[in-house]
Amino acid sequence: MPRPEEGKAHGVKPDECHFHEVGGSDFIADICCFAWLLERLRNKGLHELYCMPIGCGQGTVSGSHGVMSNPAPATLEVLSASGLTLVQRETQQELVTPTAAAILACYCQPLPPNFSFSLETVIRSAGTREWTDIPSYLETRLAKFVLTPRDRVTVLQCNVDDMTGEELEDLTDSLVSAGALDAWIENTHAKKGRPAYKICVLAHPASAAQFSKMLCKLTTTIGVRYHEVDRFTLPRRTVVVKTDLGDVRVKLSGEHDEAIKPEMADVKRIAQEKGLPLVQARRSIEAQVRSNLNS
Repeated sequence: MPRPEEGKAHGVKPDECHFHEVGGSDFIADICCFAWLLERLRNKGLHELYCMPIGCGQGTVSGSHGVMSNPAPATLEVLSASGLTLVQRETQQELVTPTAAAILACYCQPLPPNFSFSLETVIRSAGTREWTDIPSYLETRLAKFVLTPRDRVTVLQCNVDDMTGEELEDLTDSLVSAGALDAWIENTHAKKGRPAYKICVLAHPASAAQFSKMLCKLTTTIGVRYHEVDRFTLPRRTVVVKTDLGDVRVKLSGEHDEAIKPEMADVKRIAQEKGLPLVQARRSIEAQVRSNLNS
């Protein structure tokens, strides 16, 4: 549950907030059913979850805290940090709950614009409430992306000439952990011929403002330049493979999983745990991964 967001909405520390409805049967059913469905879909090859713009109501709603704005404060806190797009609807009903917002924020990415796909399955789930102005069901589409260069992404860049390598060491990890598609640092020259770093971030267009603010917060830059580009990507997914040295996350890419790459963080961890040279651990794991996946 979004404990930090709930605490922020109440103006208290995260460990001081009290949830009124977490133990409710509907909350437990939502979480358990979603987890069960996600596991089944992943076993059938699901790679990514994407979310269309989220419809939000307006006016006020009533809850355990009395009358609140619609959407509820905790819902807005969760969605504001997610990078997902919201759409205001002409209805006084609550269209997205804190539980739904938490699920979407944790597992979904913004739907890329101008993408192509082949539709495989459409699932519609209807509730008991009847609406007069909007569809009264949840629609899930299982699709396969068609390779196309019309995947639009945003490239953000800034130059810094007054930060050390130690200060920049964890920057790219922080950016990727926050949802960036990629982040890297290049050597360059700034004004007056000063050696400098160019910090680059690749993100969904809907997240451009989020990462612009993040770059200004985590670096000494006072501005960020950005532009949208088309990119071409191969299908990719991550699976967990059991080896004699331990479980390893493996990245598979290509139409038929032609490229196989064990997650280096897992390889390093296993090398340290087993007291092996990194290169030996990597080669052993790669051999076992290929054998297991081809068997």
